[in-house]
Amino acid sequence: MIHQGKTVLITGGSRGLGRALALEFARQGAHVAVTYLTEARLAAAVVDEGRHFGVRCVAMQADLSDPNDCNHIFDVVTTEMGGLDVLIANAATGVFEPVSAVKVKHWQKTLGTNVLSLVLLQQAFQRSLRERSGSILAISSAGAVRALPNYGLVGASKAALEAIVRHLALELGPMGIRVNAIVPGLMDTHVLTLLENRNGVVREAIRRTPLGRIVTPTEVALVASFLASEGARFIHGQVINVDGGYSIVG
Repeated sequence: MIHQGKTVLITGGSRGLGRALALEFARQGAHVAVTYLTEARLAAAVVDEGRHFGVRCVAMQADLSDPNDCNHIFDVVTTEMGGLDVLIANAATGVFEPVSAVKVKHWQKTLGTNVLSLVLLQQAFQRSLRERSGSILAISSAGAVRALPNYGLVGASKAALEAIVRHLALELGPMGIRVNAIVPGLMDTHVLTLLENRNGVVREAIRRTPLGRIVTPTEVALVASFLASEGARFIHGQVINVDGGYSIVG
């Protein structure tokens, strides 16, 4: 178990990729804390599943666009877990609208949750490190570099997220904190239910993917587990695509 005795915080850990991340790290021996915004029942189920691996698991309700909630998360983690080794910024929000139609309140909420929260969380992460080193992972999106229909708001936030990852890598590397980002390919999660043409989107993604299918949340979680491990100790400041080759196709 490559994360035996480590402690991991995963934001947005109640379902989808967040759930897969929580369970993979628990399977690898890590104690896990997850945050959720509204899905208390689903978060409790993740905690129950994680505990089956014999590790400590907790769930915390938090609005990551609120700086006070970001600080409170680490108060709980420090008290209940004794500190932290890995931070995974997975929580995200946004609306699927043309850029010209996105309201100011949506820009503020999305940038607060998807970008500013990482800045605030990494500040607290530095204070709560259990060891002299640590790992931060941010979950990005293909929309950070590709123009996708009605994805301008989320895409812009993810582009900013990747820029922050690079700058944090420069700043935190000398402190022994590695910072990387993962860009998953299309996954069959609850996000797909928000798309008008779900089946068409999936078919097109499969057609464009050299490996012939879409990625699963577990496969992304396996990469995250590796990037946070000692085996990836010299991977730093990188944006890793986990998409079956989708991103190499023009």
